[in-house]
Amino acid sequence: MNPIEIKRSSSISALIASIPHGSSQITSEMRENKKSATLLANNDWFLNELYDFLEELDITKLSANYSRYVIDVNRDISNKHLHDEYTRSLIYRKSTFGKEIYDSPLSDEIITNRIKTIYMPYHNRLAEEIKRALKENNRVFLMDLHSFYIQSTADVVLGTCEGKTCSKEFFKPCL
Repeated sequence: MNPIEIKRSSSISALIASIPHGSSQITSEMRENKKSATLLANNDWFLNELYDFLEELDITKLSANYSRYVIDVNRDISNKHLHDEYTRSLIYRKSTFGKEIYDSPLSDEIITNRIKTIYMPYHNRLAEEIKRALKENNRVFLMDLHSFYIQSTADVVLGTCEGKTCSKEFFKPCL
């Protein structure tokens, strides 16, 4: 299966929507290595269906086709090591309920393969779409779409990666 699904209109949009956690699919390798009773519940359920209209609004949509439990494409590549804290880990060792996912630790080969076949293609394609949009529009607005339950009560959460990805002017209220 292709690790990425991309949908776009005929024109090159300055708006790109990334859905990193919209799939519950796992690889056959993960199915073989995980504990049989492990519950992998934390996905952004139905976001692809919810945002199926984006193409009609001239918004490019890029969506991961594998579960965040296989590899979280929305995490920093430098977090290759398996952390207990799922909010930081590239590849989770424990579920969001704190339960061990695997019978034994994953090999470096498995981790490298997941990075090579899923994580990097997602980020390379996202970079290509951003470059394409910049060439045509001179600027890009990237929306990272998620669903939240307890983490936030806001309807929309705007992030700047601690001031690195969005200008202060962007956040100034319109008068």
